[in-house]
Amino acid sequence: MEDQVVKSLIPKLEAIIVRTLERDLVPGAAIGIVRDQELIWSRGFGYADLASDRAMDADTLFRCGSITKTFTATVIIQLRDEGKLSIDDPIVRYIPEFAAVLGVMFVELAFGAKSRPIGQQQKGRQPHTHREPEPATCHDS
Repeated sequence: MEDQVVKSLIPKLEAIIVRTLERDLVPGAAIGIVRDQELIWSRGFGYADLASDRAMDADTLFRCGSITKTFTATVIIQLRDEGKLSIDDPIVRYIPEFAAVLGVMFVELAFGAKSRPIGQQQKGRQPHTHREPEPATCHDS
């Protein structure tokens, strides 16, 4: 997509974003357009913090929460589709640093242990209890 085409579409995109945030009662959002691995446009809309009236901008940091699971699962499935791993492989086969986490499989990392059908837990392993970690702040380093 040519830069002029993108530039010509930005006002329409901004109007759609503003209408959507108002309609869905979303206080704020940061939006970006990436082309060929490069950020070519970004902007914040609305508020990052309603209590202090702090505006959202393209550099606003967000709590990751559970959204990283979506990215992790997507990459794992893409690698599976490319034949580079099986979702039943132990993670330690590819990432030795996971040796301290006994027997965790990619399917459990991507979808959580409870997603694995009953009876398919690894022999000798006790199903673990999922505990949500404290939310981290995501930002580029």
